Amino acid sequence: MDTLIYLRRSVVDEQNPGVVSYEQQLARCQDLARGHGADAPEVLVDWGRSGGEGLEHRRSAYQDLRERVATGRVRWIVSYDLSRLSRSTRETLDLVALATQNGAKVHVGDLGILDPSDPTGQFTMTALSGANTLLRDMARKRGKEIAADRKAQGLPVGRPPYGSLPGEDVAVVLAAFDLAGSYHHAARELNAAGVATRAGNQWYGTSVRRVVVHARGSTATARPRIRSRGLHELSGLLWCACGGPMTVTRAPGGALAACGRGIDDPNHPRPIYVSQVKLLPWVRSEAGRLRLPEAVELEKSNDERRREQLDRKRERIIDTYTDGLIDRAARDRRVAEVDAERDALEVRAEVITVPALDWSWPPETINGILRLIFRSIQLGPDLLPVSAQWLVPEWRSA
Repeated sequence: MDTLIYLRRSVVDEQNPGVVSYEQQLARCQDLARGHGADAPEVLVDWGRSGGEGLEHRRSAYQDLRERVATGRVRWIVSYDLSRLSRSTRETLDLVALATQNGAKVHVGDLGILDPSDPTGQFTMTALSGANTLLRDMARKRGKEIAADRKAQGLPVGRPPYGSLPGEDVAVVLAAFDLAGSYHHAARELNAAGVATRAGNQWYGTSVRRVVVHARGSTATARPRIRSRGLHELSGLLWCACGGPMTVTRAPGGALAACGRGIDDPNHPRPIYVSQVKLLPWVRSEAGRLRLPEAVELEKSNDERRREQLDRKRERIIDTYTDGLIDRAARDRRVAEVDAERDALEVRAEVITVPALDWSWPPETINGILRLIFRSIQLGPDLLPVSAQWLVPEWRSA
């Protein structure tokens, strides 16, 4: 059976990462666990999470703890003190009851082993839990009062926004967003230009979004995101039958698409050039199949909620790395997974906001819209279109 150590701290930020608190809690809990014969107990951590939050909130490690206790495989739960375990009287009593029902015991550093069958122990546990709840509620009340007072005086509340510190240039971020047309593509432009975030890290779509929305308000997310990627209608979309990309360039008779591999390899099947004029009728017909479903607004709402969840998850990963709980490789892997899902949501949002396509618009504008519809257009051996990969395949009408 398992012995589980549970660590928690509420306030964690760049100025108070909680490293000392973590080491102190861990050392004390490991001593307690060794007293129960556990030399290498598993450690569950909720860093930067309020003790008043239970299963319905963001204490994922605490939820994991409860689920594993319910399986009957946990023998001991060890915590630094009662307030680290929970600042909710009801939650504390529920956890101890759950542990008792499943053959587990709870050992906290300031009280010892919690025994709900002993009247004195039950009273002490309930009284201290109530005191912790009172302290939590008083702290919240003071925080709200301070925030309201600062707001009434016109003073900033919370962490100062990007641009408040020396070296932070909001105009650069806004310019990147206006040029790229979406948050995650703006992040790529900022990283390529060597612009660092406040913490000296790379930009991501979520961090760009915070800056833009703060500077321009929530309406900044509502504008159509048309990205100008090329000078010609089909720039960056065409792929040769050999598997290589086609480059669209200006020619005397109009735009011409060429396979770079064919230019360098004399054995490449011919032809290797095709006029864009020959491709556009098929592309226009295929783009005309775009049909946005009636559920678009619902999907947008769901995507926005999921983006907020991913933002919080990414912040937790960075906090965990800052506190030394995971190494850089684990941080990068987890962040990449979150950002991949976040980018997929951005792509969905871009497709949702596709405006009606007017083929009389400038080529670069048309190219930006086509990139919101297609990932790529595949050409056959004769360099004529044979298929298109849609960003959202189910939005292609039959």
